[in-house]
Amino acid sequence: MSKNESSYRVDLHILDHAETIYNSIDEYNPLKHKAHFKCSIDTSQLIANGFNSKDKINNVMKLMLDEIINTKYTFRVKTREYIDKNGNKKEYFSNKSFELSSDTLAAYHNRAFNSDIDFDNIEPHFHLLFNSTKHTGLNYYHLKKHLSNIASKYNLVFHFDEEKDRSVNKFQGLMEKCSRFSWFTQKMTDKQVINYVNSKGEDLTKNLELLYDYATATGNLQFYIKAMNNIKKRLDRLNLDFEFRGNNIKDIYPIPIDEITNETLIAIANKDKAKLKELMTRDNFLARDYIKYTNGFQSTIIEELKQRDYIFPLISSNDLILDNMKGRSKSSSNVKSDDKYLSFNNAVKNDILEALKYAKSEVELKDILNNFGYKDLGFRNQNIQSKRKKTGLKFNYEDKSYTVYFNQIGLDDSTILFHLQNNAKANIVNSLDYSKKSNIQNLKFFNSYQNKIFKDIYNLESDIDLSRYYISQENDNIKFTSKDKNIEIEDRIEEILSTENITDEDAKLIAQLMVQKGWTDIKKVNFNESSKEFIKKIKDEFEKDNSQ
Repeated sequence: MSKNESSYRVDLHILDHAETIYNSIDEYNPLKHKAHFKCSIDTSQLIANGFNSKDKINNVMKLMLDEIINTKYTFRVKTREYIDKNGNKKEYFSNKSFELSSDTLAAYHNRAFNSDIDFDNIEPHFHLLFNSTKHTGLNYYHLKKHLSNIASKYNLVFHFDEEKDRSVNKFQGLMEKCSRFSWFTQKMTDKQVINYVNSKGEDLTKNLELLYDYATATGNLQFYIKAMNNIKKRLDRLNLDFEFRGNNIKDIYPIPIDEITNETLIAIANKDKAKLKELMTRDNFLARDYIKYTNGFQSTIIEELKQRDYIFPLISSNDLILDNMKGRSKSSSNVKSDDKYLSFNNAVKNDILEALKYAKSEVELKDILNNFGYKDLGFRNQNIQSKRKKTGLKFNYEDKSYTVYFNQIGLDDSTILFHLQNNAKANIVNSLDYSKKSNIQNLKFFNSYQNKIFKDIYNLESDIDLSRYYISQENDNIKFTSKDKNIEIEDRIEEILSTENITDEDAKLIAQLMVQKGWTDIKKVNFNESSKEFIKKIKDEFEKDNSQ
Protein backbone atom coordinates (compact mmCIF):
# COMPACT_ATOMS: atom_id res chain seq x y z
CA MET A 1 0.00 0.00 0.00
CA SER A 2 1.39 3.40 -0.96
CA LYS A 3 1.62 6.28 1.45
CA ASN A 4 -1.02 8.04 -0.61
CA GLU A 5 -3.46 5.15 -0.17
CA SER A 6 -2.76 4.50 3.50
CA SER A 7 -3.49 8.14 4.41
CA TYR A 8 -6.89 8.07 2.71
CA ARG A 9 -9.84 8.31 5.13
CA VAL A 10 -13.26 7.49 3.80
CA ASP A 11 -15.03 9.58 6.46
CA LEU A 12 -13.17 12.72 5.40
CA HIS A 13 -13.98 12.03 1.76
CA ILE A 14 -17.67 11.74 2.63
CA LEU A 15 -17.65 14.96 4.68
CA ASP A 16 -15.51 16.91 2.22
CA HIS A 17 -18.02 17.80 -0.50
CA ALA A 18 -21.43 16.76 0.85
CA GLU A 19 -24.64 18.65 0.16
CA THR A 20 -26.35 17.09 3.22
CA ILE A 21 -24.83 15.26 6.21
CA TYR A 22 -26.21 13.04 8.98
CA ASN A 23 -23.51 12.15 11.48
CA SER A 24 -24.20 10.14 14.64
CA ILE A 25 -20.67 8.69 14.96
CA ASP A 26 -19.13 10.04 18.16
CA GLU A 27 -15.59 9.08 17.23
CA TYR A 28 -14.62 7.55 13.89
CA ASN A 29 -12.79 4.21 14.20
CA PRO A 30 -11.71 2.62 10.88
CA LEU A 31 -11.68 -0.83 12.50
CA LYS A 32 -15.24 -0.42 13.70
CA HIS A 33 -16.85 1.83 11.08
CA LYS A 34 -15.69 -0.13 8.06
CA ALA A 35 -19.04 -0.80 6.38
CA HIS A 36 -19.20 1.70 3.52
CA PHE A 37 -22.04 1.62 0.98
CA LYS A 38 -22.52 4.01 -1.92
CA CYS A 39 -25.61 4.16 -4.13
CA SER A 40 -26.73 6.48 -6.90
CA ILE A 41 -29.72 7.36 -9.07
CA ASP A 42 -29.03 8.47 -12.62
CA THR A 43 -29.95 12.11 -13.34
CA SER A 44 -31.86 11.22 -16.52
CA GLN A 45 -34.10 8.85 -14.52
CA LEU A 46 -34.85 11.64 -12.06
CA ILE A 47 -35.67 14.02 -14.93
CA ALA A 48 -37.95 11.43 -16.56
CA ASN A 49 -39.88 11.18 -13.28
CA GLY A 50 -40.50 14.93 -13.14
CA PHE A 51 -37.50 16.01 -11.04
CA ASN A 52 -36.21 18.12 -13.93
CA SER A 53 -34.27 20.83 -12.12
CA LYS A 54 -31.35 20.85 -9.71
CA ASP A 55 -33.57 22.12 -6.89
CA LYS A 56 -36.15 19.36 -7.44
CA ILE A 57 -33.46 16.67 -7.51
CA ASN A 58 -31.78 18.01 -4.38
CA ASN A 59 -35.13 18.11 -2.60
CA VAL A 60 -36.18 14.52 -3.40
CA MET A 61 -32.72 13.12 -2.62
CA LYS A 62 -32.71 14.86 0.77
CA LEU A 63 -36.22 13.57 1.53
CA MET A 64 -35.16 10.02 0.72
CA LEU A 65 -31.98 10.23 2.79
CA ASP A 66 -33.93 11.51 5.78
CA GLU A 67 -36.32 8.55 5.50
CA ILE A 68 -33.46 6.06 5.01
CA ILE A 69 -31.78 7.28 8.18
CA ASN A 70 -34.86 7.55 10.37
CA THR A 71 -36.77 4.42 9.34
CA LYS A 72 -36.08 1.14 11.11
CA TYR A 73 -35.90 -1.87 8.77
CA THR A 74 -37.17 -5.23 10.08
CA PHE A 75 -36.84 -8.56 8.32
CA ARG A 76 -37.38 -12.26 9.02
CA VAL A 77 -34.61 -14.85 9.21
CA LYS A 78 -35.27 -18.58 9.01
CA THR A 79 -33.82 -20.26 12.09
CA ARG A 80 -34.66 -23.89 11.32
CA GLU A 81 -36.91 -26.19 9.31
CA TYR A 82 -37.91 -29.84 9.35
CA ILE A 83 -40.47 -32.27 7.94
CA ASP A 84 -42.93 -33.59 10.52
CA LYS A 85 -44.22 -37.16 10.67
CA ASN A 86 -47.08 -36.29 8.30
CA GLY A 87 -44.72 -34.99 5.66
CA ASN A 88 -45.51 -31.34 6.37
CA LYS A 89 -42.70 -28.83 6.11
CA LYS A 90 -42.25 -26.81 9.31
CA GLU A 91 -40.28 -23.55 9.33
CA TYR A 92 -39.31 -21.29 12.21
CA PHE A 93 -38.35 -17.63 11.83
CA SER A 94 -37.07 -14.85 14.03
CA ASN A 95 -37.23 -11.09 13.47
CA LYS A 96 -34.09 -8.99 13.07
CA SER A 97 -33.66 -5.33 12.30
CA PHE A 98 -31.22 -2.50 11.81
CA GLU A 99 -31.43 1.28 11.85
CA LEU A 100 -29.04 3.95 10.62
CA SER A 101 -30.05 6.69 13.03
CA SER A 102 -27.15 5.79 15.35
CA ASP A 103 -23.41 5.19 14.85
CA THR A 104 -23.71 6.17 11.19
CA LEU A 105 -22.25 8.81 8.89
CA ALA A 106 -24.53 9.45 5.91
CA ALA A 107 -24.27 12.07 3.20
CA TYR A 108 -25.86 13.18 -0.04
CA HIS A 109 -23.41 14.23 -2.77
CA ASN A 110 -24.32 16.08 -5.95
CA ARG A 111 -20.82 16.94 -7.16
CA ALA A 112 -17.43 15.31 -7.53
CA PHE A 113 -14.65 15.76 -4.98
CA ASN A 114 -12.56 17.70 -7.54
CA SER A 115 -15.31 20.09 -8.67
CA ASP A 116 -17.14 23.08 -7.21
CA ILE A 117 -20.06 22.76 -9.64
CA ASP A 118 -23.23 20.82 -8.75
CA PHE A 119 -24.01 17.86 -11.04
CA ASP A 120 -20.68 18.34 -12.82
CA ASN A 121 -19.70 14.94 -14.24
CA ILE A 122 -21.38 13.12 -11.36
CA GLU A 123 -24.68 11.39 -10.59
CA PRO A 124 -26.50 12.27 -7.33
CA HIS A 125 -25.56 9.65 -4.76
CA PHE A 126 -25.54 8.66 -1.10
CA HIS A 127 -22.67 7.52 1.10
CA LEU A 128 -23.45 5.38 4.15
CA LEU A 129 -20.64 4.61 6.60
CA PHE A 130 -21.62 2.64 9.68
CA ASN A 131 -20.69 0.12 12.34
CA SER A 132 -20.08 -3.19 10.59
CA THR A 133 -21.99 -5.10 13.30
CA LYS A 134 -25.33 -3.81 11.99
CA HIS A 135 -27.48 -6.60 10.50
CA THR A 136 -27.45 -5.34 6.91
CA GLY A 137 -26.91 -8.79 5.34
CA LEU A 138 -24.29 -10.44 3.16
CA ASN A 139 -23.17 -7.93 0.55
CA TYR A 140 -25.65 -5.47 2.15
CA TYR A 141 -28.65 -7.54 1.02
CA HIS A 142 -31.09 -6.16 3.64
CA LEU A 143 -29.73 -2.62 3.35
CA LYS A 144 -30.42 -2.73 -0.40
CA LYS A 145 -33.97 -3.90 0.29
CA HIS A 146 -34.43 -0.98 2.70
CA LEU A 147 -33.13 1.52 0.14
CA SER A 148 -35.23 0.05 -2.68
CA ASN A 149 -38.41 0.21 -0.60
CA ILE A 150 -37.94 3.92 0.06
CA ALA A 151 -36.93 4.75 -3.53
CA SER A 152 -40.02 2.98 -4.86
CA LYS A 153 -42.24 5.48 -3.01
CA TYR A 154 -40.91 8.13 -5.38
CA ASN A 155 -41.03 5.81 -8.42
CA LEU A 156 -37.22 5.76 -8.45
CA VAL A 157 -34.72 2.91 -8.70
CA PHE A 158 -31.18 2.84 -7.33
CA HIS A 159 -28.43 1.66 -9.70
CA PHE A 160 -27.95 -1.69 -7.89
CA ASP A 161 -31.64 -2.59 -8.28
CA GLU A 162 -32.12 -1.49 -11.86
CA GLU A 163 -33.18 -4.01 -14.50
CA LYS A 164 -31.01 -3.68 -17.60
CA ASP A 165 -31.58 -5.13 -21.05
CA ARG A 166 -28.07 -4.82 -22.46
CA SER A 167 -24.94 -6.66 -21.37
CA VAL A 168 -23.78 -4.19 -18.68
CA ASN A 169 -24.36 -6.73 -15.89
CA LYS A 170 -22.49 -9.44 -17.79
CA PHE A 171 -19.33 -7.30 -17.67
CA GLN A 172 -19.60 -6.29 -14.01
CA GLY A 173 -16.21 -7.84 -13.24
CA LEU A 174 -14.54 -5.95 -16.07
CA MET A 175 -16.09 -2.70 -14.87
CA GLU A 176 -14.74 -3.26 -11.35
CA LYS A 177 -11.28 -3.85 -12.78
CA CYS A 178 -11.54 -0.62 -14.81
CA SER A 179 -12.80 1.26 -11.72
CA ARG A 180 -9.76 0.14 -9.73
CA PHE A 181 -7.47 1.30 -12.54
CA SER A 182 -9.19 4.71 -12.71
CA TRP A 183 -9.00 5.16 -8.93
CA PHE A 184 -5.36 4.02 -8.97
CA THR A 185 -4.39 6.69 -11.53
CA GLN A 186 -6.23 9.42 -9.58
CA LYS A 187 -4.42 8.57 -6.33
CA MET A 188 -0.97 8.52 -7.94
CA THR A 189 1.48 11.30 -7.15
CA ASP A 190 2.90 13.24 -10.11
CA LYS A 191 6.18 11.38 -9.71
CA GLN A 192 4.37 8.02 -9.84
CA VAL A 193 2.46 9.07 -12.97
CA ILE A 194 5.66 10.11 -14.75
CA ASN A 195 7.27 6.78 -13.86
CA TYR A 196 4.16 4.85 -14.94
CA VAL A 197 4.04 6.53 -18.35
CA ASN A 198 7.77 6.35 -19.05
CA SER A 199 8.62 2.95 -17.55
CA LYS A 200 5.39 0.94 -17.55
CA GLY A 201 3.81 1.95 -20.84
CA GLU A 202 2.76 -1.60 -21.69
CA ASP A 203 0.78 -1.92 -18.47
CA LEU A 204 -0.86 1.47 -19.05
CA THR A 205 -1.83 0.45 -22.60
CA LYS A 206 -3.26 -2.86 -21.32
CA ASN A 207 -5.48 -1.05 -18.81
CA LEU A 208 -6.56 1.54 -21.38
CA GLU A 209 -7.56 -1.31 -23.69
CA LEU A 210 -9.68 -2.78 -20.89
CA LEU A 211 -11.46 0.56 -20.53
CA TYR A 212 -12.00 0.74 -24.28
CA ASP A 213 -13.26 -2.86 -24.43
CA TYR A 214 -15.71 -2.23 -21.59
CA ALA A 215 -17.11 0.88 -23.27
CA THR A 216 -17.41 -0.97 -26.58
CA ALA A 217 -19.19 -3.96 -25.02
CA THR A 218 -21.66 -1.97 -22.91
CA GLY A 219 -21.98 1.45 -24.54
CA ASN A 220 -21.16 3.03 -21.16
CA LEU A 221 -19.36 6.08 -22.54
CA GLN A 222 -19.96 8.12 -19.39
CA PHE A 223 -17.78 5.79 -17.32
CA TYR A 224 -15.12 5.65 -20.05
CA ILE A 225 -14.99 9.42 -20.61
CA LYS A 226 -14.77 10.22 -16.89
CA ALA A 227 -11.81 7.85 -16.52
CA MET A 228 -10.07 9.09 -19.67
CA ASN A 229 -10.59 12.76 -18.77
CA ASN A 230 -8.86 12.26 -15.43
CA ILE A 231 -5.87 10.71 -17.21
CA LYS A 232 -5.86 13.35 -19.97
CA LYS A 233 -5.87 16.25 -17.49
CA ARG A 234 -2.95 14.76 -15.58
CA LEU A 235 -0.88 14.14 -18.72
CA ASP A 236 -1.67 17.63 -20.01
CA ARG A 237 -0.62 19.28 -16.74
CA LEU A 238 2.61 17.27 -16.64
CA ASN A 239 3.18 17.77 -20.39
CA LEU A 240 3.46 14.00 -20.91
CA ASP A 241 2.83 12.41 -24.30
CA PHE A 242 1.29 8.95 -24.51
CA GLU A 243 -0.13 7.39 -27.65
CA PHE A 244 -3.17 5.14 -27.50
CA ARG A 245 -4.90 3.81 -30.61
CA GLY A 246 -3.24 6.43 -32.80
CA ASN A 247 -4.08 9.39 -30.53
CA ASN A 248 -1.92 11.38 -28.15
CA ILE A 249 -4.05 11.27 -24.99
CA LYS A 250 -2.69 14.62 -23.84
CA ASP A 251 -4.44 16.22 -26.83
CA ILE A 252 -7.43 13.96 -27.54
CA TYR A 253 -8.32 10.34 -26.90
CA PRO A 254 -10.37 7.89 -29.01
CA ILE A 255 -14.03 7.26 -28.16
CA PRO A 256 -15.62 3.94 -29.18
CA ILE A 257 -18.93 4.37 -31.02
CA ASP A 258 -21.12 1.26 -31.05
CA GLU A 259 -24.14 0.70 -33.29
CA ILE A 260 -26.76 2.04 -30.86
CA THR A 261 -24.70 5.15 -30.10
CA ASN A 262 -24.20 5.77 -33.82
CA GLU A 263 -27.95 5.46 -34.52
CA THR A 264 -28.64 7.91 -31.68
CA LEU A 265 -26.11 10.43 -33.02
CA ILE A 266 -27.79 10.34 -36.44
CA ALA A 267 -31.31 10.66 -34.96
CA ILE A 268 -30.31 13.67 -32.83
CA ALA A 269 -28.53 15.39 -35.73
CA ASN A 270 -31.63 14.91 -37.92
CA LYS A 271 -34.06 15.79 -35.09
CA ASP A 272 -35.76 12.48 -35.83
CA LYS A 273 -38.21 12.35 -32.90
CA ALA A 274 -39.80 9.07 -34.00
CA LYS A 275 -36.42 7.32 -34.07
CA LEU A 276 -35.41 8.91 -30.76
CA LYS A 277 -38.59 7.59 -29.14
CA GLU A 278 -37.44 4.10 -30.13
CA LEU A 279 -33.88 4.73 -28.89
CA MET A 280 -34.80 6.35 -25.56
CA THR A 281 -34.04 3.45 -23.21
CA ARG A 282 -32.15 3.15 -19.92
CA ASP A 283 -29.37 1.18 -21.62
CA ASN A 284 -28.61 3.93 -24.14
CA PHE A 285 -26.03 6.08 -22.36
CA LEU A 286 -25.95 8.78 -25.06
CA ALA A 287 -29.76 9.10 -24.90
CA ARG A 288 -29.53 9.49 -21.12
CA ASP A 289 -26.90 12.19 -21.59
CA TYR A 290 -29.02 13.99 -24.19
CA ILE A 291 -31.93 14.22 -21.72
CA LYS A 292 -29.62 15.96 -19.26
CA TYR A 293 -28.32 18.20 -22.07
CA THR A 294 -31.83 19.33 -23.09
CA ASN A 295 -32.67 20.14 -19.45
CA GLY A 296 -29.60 22.30 -18.85
CA PHE A 297 -27.49 19.78 -16.92
CA GLN A 298 -23.80 19.12 -17.53
CA SER A 299 -23.51 16.36 -20.15
CA THR A 300 -20.31 14.32 -19.98
CA ILE A 301 -20.61 12.43 -23.25
CA ILE A 302 -21.97 15.23 -25.43
CA GLU A 303 -19.31 17.75 -24.35
CA GLU A 304 -16.60 15.32 -25.48
CA LEU A 305 -18.31 14.39 -28.73
CA LYS A 306 -18.74 18.07 -29.59
CA GLN A 307 -14.95 18.36 -29.57
CA ARG A 308 -14.92 15.67 -32.26
CA ASP A 309 -17.27 17.65 -34.54
CA TYR A 310 -20.55 15.87 -33.72
CA ILE A 311 -23.58 18.18 -33.65
CA PHE A 312 -26.35 18.22 -31.05
CA PRO A 313 -29.31 20.45 -31.96
CA LEU A 314 -31.67 21.05 -29.06
CA ILE A 315 -35.01 19.26 -29.08
CA SER A 316 -37.50 20.39 -26.45
CA SER A 317 -37.69 17.85 -23.64
CA ASN A 318 -41.49 18.11 -23.97
CA ASP A 319 -41.16 16.53 -27.43
CA LEU A 320 -39.16 13.56 -26.14
CA ILE A 321 -40.96 10.44 -24.92
CA LEU A 322 -39.27 9.57 -21.62
CA ASP A 323 -41.43 6.71 -20.33
CA ASN A 324 -38.67 4.15 -20.98
CA MET A 325 -36.19 6.29 -19.05
CA LYS A 326 -37.97 5.96 -15.70
CA GLY A 327 -36.11 2.87 -14.56
CA ARG A 328 -37.37 -0.63 -13.74
CA SER A 329 -36.65 -2.46 -10.53
CA LYS A 330 -35.38 -6.04 -10.81
CA SER A 331 -37.69 -7.10 -8.01
CA SER A 332 -40.80 -5.64 -9.66
CA SER A 333 -40.07 -6.59 -13.27
CA ASN A 334 -42.67 -8.88 -14.77
CA VAL A 335 -41.47 -12.45 -15.19
CA LYS A 336 -42.64 -14.27 -18.29
CA SER A 337 -44.71 -17.37 -17.62
CA ASP A 338 -42.31 -19.50 -19.62
CA ASP A 339 -41.09 -22.98 -18.66
CA LYS A 340 -37.58 -21.74 -17.94
CA TYR A 341 -38.93 -19.46 -15.19
CA LEU A 342 -40.69 -22.24 -13.31
CA SER A 343 -39.71 -22.79 -9.73
CA PHE A 344 -37.98 -26.07 -8.99
CA ASN A 345 -41.00 -27.68 -7.30
CA ASN A 346 -43.36 -26.59 -10.08
CA ALA A 347 -41.01 -28.02 -12.69
CA VAL A 348 -41.06 -31.38 -10.88
CA LYS A 349 -44.85 -31.24 -10.53
CA ASN A 350 -45.39 -30.57 -14.24
CA ASP A 351 -43.01 -33.38 -15.21
CA ILE A 352 -44.94 -35.81 -12.98
CA LEU A 353 -48.27 -34.67 -14.45
CA GLU A 354 -46.89 -35.10 -17.98
CA ALA A 355 -45.67 -38.60 -17.12
CA LEU A 356 -49.06 -39.47 -15.60
CA LYS A 357 -50.72 -38.89 -18.99
CA TYR A 358 -49.03 -42.05 -20.29
CA ALA A 359 -47.71 -44.22 -17.42
CA LYS A 360 -49.76 -47.32 -16.59
CA SER A 361 -47.70 -48.47 -13.60
CA GLU A 362 -45.12 -47.23 -11.10
CA VAL A 363 -42.40 -48.86 -13.19
CA GLU A 364 -43.47 -46.93 -16.30
CA LEU A 365 -43.79 -43.71 -14.27
CA LYS A 366 -40.20 -44.09 -13.06
CA ASP A 367 -39.03 -44.95 -16.59
CA ILE A 368 -40.59 -41.80 -18.07
CA LEU A 369 -39.17 -39.58 -15.33
CA ASN A 370 -35.77 -41.20 -15.83
CA ASN A 371 -35.95 -40.16 -19.49
CA PHE A 372 -36.83 -36.65 -18.30
CA GLY A 373 -33.50 -36.49 -16.45
CA TYR A 374 -34.46 -37.78 -12.98
CA LYS A 375 -31.81 -40.31 -11.92
CA ASP A 376 -31.84 -42.94 -9.13
CA LEU A 377 -35.52 -42.19 -8.65
CA GLY A 378 -37.51 -43.69 -5.80
CA PHE A 379 -40.54 -42.99 -3.63
CA ARG A 380 -40.55 -41.63 -0.10
CA ASN A 381 -42.87 -43.82 2.01
CA GLN A 382 -44.44 -43.22 5.39
CA ASN A 383 -46.93 -44.94 7.70
CA ILE A 384 -50.04 -42.76 7.87
CA GLN A 385 -52.98 -44.03 9.96
CA SER A 386 -51.44 -47.53 9.95
CA LYS A 387 -51.17 -47.57 6.15
CA ARG A 388 -47.97 -47.40 4.11
CA LYS A 389 -48.29 -44.44 1.73
CA LYS A 390 -46.06 -42.72 -0.79
CA THR A 391 -45.37 -39.16 0.37
CA GLY A 392 -42.84 -37.92 -2.16
CA LEU A 393 -40.10 -38.52 -4.72
CA LYS A 394 -36.39 -38.74 -4.09
CA PHE A 395 -34.01 -38.47 -7.04
CA ASN A 396 -30.68 -37.16 -8.28
CA TYR A 397 -30.40 -34.36 -10.80
CA GLU A 398 -27.22 -32.62 -11.96
CA ASP A 399 -25.09 -34.41 -9.30
CA LYS A 400 -27.34 -33.35 -6.42
CA SER A 401 -29.90 -35.29 -4.38
CA TYR A 402 -33.44 -33.95 -3.99
CA THR A 403 -36.62 -34.89 -2.19
CA VAL A 404 -39.92 -33.32 -3.26
CA TYR A 405 -42.92 -34.13 -1.08
CA PHE A 406 -46.28 -34.51 -2.80
CA ASN A 407 -48.01 -32.12 -0.40
CA GLN A 408 -45.56 -29.42 -1.53
CA ILE A 409 -46.77 -29.67 -5.13
CA GLY A 410 -50.50 -30.37 -4.66
CA LEU A 411 -50.38 -34.12 -5.33
CA ASP A 412 -50.96 -37.21 -3.22
CA ASP A 413 -50.59 -40.98 -3.40
CA SER A 414 -54.24 -41.64 -4.31
CA THR A 415 -54.22 -39.13 -7.21
CA ILE A 416 -51.14 -40.76 -8.74
CA LEU A 417 -52.64 -44.24 -8.33
CA PHE A 418 -55.90 -43.07 -9.94
CA HIS A 419 -54.07 -41.89 -13.10
CA LEU A 420 -52.00 -45.08 -13.36
CA GLN A 421 -55.10 -47.30 -13.07
CA ASN A 422 -57.09 -45.26 -15.63
CA ASN A 423 -54.22 -45.36 -18.13
CA ALA A 424 -53.92 -49.13 -17.68
CA LYS A 425 -57.67 -49.65 -18.27
CA ALA A 426 -57.55 -47.49 -21.43
CA ASN A 427 -54.30 -49.13 -22.54
CA ILE A 428 -52.75 -45.70 -23.22
CA VAL A 429 -49.80 -45.75 -25.65
CA ASN A 430 -46.73 -43.71 -24.69
CA SER A 431 -46.24 -41.12 -27.45
CA LEU A 432 -43.83 -38.83 -25.60
CA ASP A 433 -41.07 -37.16 -27.62
CA TYR A 434 -37.98 -37.48 -25.43
CA SER A 435 -35.94 -35.26 -27.76
CA LYS A 436 -37.77 -32.29 -26.21
CA LYS A 437 -36.50 -31.07 -22.86
CA SER A 438 -38.53 -31.72 -19.74
CA ASN A 439 -39.54 -28.96 -17.35
CA ILE A 440 -36.65 -29.65 -15.01
CA GLN A 441 -34.21 -29.62 -17.94
CA ASN A 442 -35.63 -26.27 -19.07
CA LEU A 443 -35.28 -24.82 -15.59
CA LYS A 444 -32.91 -21.88 -15.81
CA PHE A 445 -33.29 -19.94 -12.60
CA PHE A 446 -33.08 -21.49 -9.14
CA ASN A 447 -34.60 -19.82 -6.11
CA SER A 448 -32.19 -21.04 -3.46
CA TYR A 449 -30.77 -18.65 -0.86
CA GLN A 450 -27.33 -19.15 -2.44
CA ASN A 451 -28.66 -18.16 -5.88
CA LYS A 452 -30.06 -14.98 -4.36
CA ILE A 453 -26.66 -14.25 -2.78
CA PHE A 454 -24.97 -14.84 -6.15
CA LYS A 455 -27.37 -12.44 -7.87
CA ASP A 456 -26.84 -9.87 -5.14
CA ILE A 457 -23.04 -10.06 -5.43
CA TYR A 458 -22.68 -10.28 -9.21
CA ASN A 459 -25.93 -8.60 -10.33
CA LEU A 460 -26.48 -11.70 -12.49
CA GLU A 461 -28.94 -14.58 -12.61
CA SER A 462 -27.21 -17.97 -12.57
CA ASP A 463 -28.78 -20.97 -14.30
CA ILE A 464 -26.92 -23.26 -11.88
CA ASP A 465 -28.50 -24.60 -8.70
CA LEU A 466 -26.07 -23.02 -6.23
CA SER A 467 -27.72 -24.56 -3.17
CA ARG A 468 -24.98 -27.23 -3.22
CA TYR A 469 -22.42 -24.56 -2.24
CA TYR A 470 -21.63 -22.48 0.79
CA ILE A 471 -20.94 -18.93 -0.45
CA SER A 472 -18.79 -16.61 1.63
CA GLN A 473 -17.28 -13.20 0.97
CA GLU A 474 -14.15 -11.64 2.43
CA ASN A 475 -13.29 -8.20 1.10
CA ASP A 476 -13.38 -8.59 -2.71
CA ASN A 477 -12.91 -12.38 -2.68
CA ILE A 478 -15.90 -14.72 -3.11
CA LYS A 479 -15.53 -18.39 -2.11
CA PHE A 480 -17.79 -21.26 -3.24
CA THR A 481 -17.40 -24.40 -1.11
CA SER A 482 -19.21 -27.57 -2.16
CA LYS A 483 -21.37 -29.06 0.60
CA ASP A 484 -21.06 -32.66 -0.54
CA LYS A 485 -17.65 -32.79 -2.24
CA ASN A 486 -14.20 -31.53 -1.34
CA ILE A 487 -14.30 -28.72 -3.90
CA GLU A 488 -13.49 -25.04 -3.45
CA ILE A 489 -13.74 -22.29 -6.05
CA GLU A 490 -12.49 -18.82 -5.15
CA ASP A 491 -13.16 -15.73 -7.25
CA ARG A 492 -10.41 -13.22 -6.59
CA ILE A 493 -9.83 -9.82 -8.19
CA GLU A 494 -7.24 -10.96 -10.72
CA GLU A 495 -7.68 -14.74 -10.71
CA ILE A 496 -9.98 -17.69 -10.10
CA LEU A 497 -8.69 -20.50 -7.89
CA SER A 498 -10.15 -24.01 -7.86
CA THR A 499 -9.46 -27.53 -6.73
CA GLU A 500 -8.85 -29.97 -9.59
CA ASN A 501 -11.56 -32.61 -9.07
CA ILE A 502 -14.45 -30.50 -10.36
CA THR A 503 -17.79 -31.71 -11.74
CA ASP A 504 -19.43 -30.36 -14.89
CA GLU A 505 -21.56 -28.04 -12.74
CA ASP A 506 -18.42 -26.67 -11.06
CA ALA A 507 -16.91 -26.08 -14.50
CA LYS A 508 -20.07 -24.25 -15.55
CA LEU A 509 -19.82 -21.99 -12.50
CA ILE A 510 -16.16 -21.21 -13.25
CA ALA A 511 -17.09 -20.41 -16.87
CA GLN A 512 -19.73 -17.94 -15.66
CA LEU A 513 -17.24 -16.28 -13.32
CA MET A 514 -14.77 -15.97 -16.21
CA VAL A 515 -17.34 -14.25 -18.42
CA GLN A 516 -18.40 -11.75 -15.76
CA LYS A 517 -14.71 -10.82 -15.32
CA GLY A 518 -14.59 -9.98 -19.02
CA TRP A 519 -12.45 -13.02 -19.91
CA THR A 520 -14.33 -13.56 -23.15
CA ASP A 521 -11.41 -15.01 -25.12
CA ILE A 522 -10.66 -18.47 -23.72
CA LYS A 523 -7.39 -18.59 -25.66
CA LYS A 524 -5.98 -15.74 -23.58
CA VAL A 525 -6.76 -17.37 -20.22
CA ASN A 526 -3.69 -18.60 -18.32
CA PHE A 527 -4.53 -21.94 -16.68
CA ASN A 528 -1.11 -22.13 -15.01
CA GLU A 529 -0.45 -25.78 -14.00
CA SER A 530 -4.02 -27.10 -14.29
CA SER A 531 -4.51 -30.64 -15.55
CA LYS A 532 -5.62 -31.33 -19.13
CA GLU A 533 -8.89 -32.80 -17.85
CA PHE A 534 -9.61 -29.68 -15.79
CA ILE A 535 -8.85 -27.35 -18.72
CA LYS A 536 -11.00 -29.42 -21.09
CA LYS A 537 -13.99 -29.24 -18.73
CA ILE A 538 -13.68 -25.46 -18.42
CA LYS A 539 -13.26 -24.95 -22.16
CA ASP A 540 -16.23 -27.21 -22.95
CA GLU A 541 -18.50 -25.34 -20.53
CA PHE A 542 -17.16 -21.95 -21.62
CA GLU A 543 -17.90 -22.71 -25.26
CA LYS A 544 -21.35 -24.08 -24.38
CA ASP A 545 -22.14 -20.97 -22.35
CA ASN A 546 -21.11 -18.62 -25.15
CA SER A 547 -22.89 -20.57 -27.88
CA GLN A 548 -26.30 -20.33 -26.20
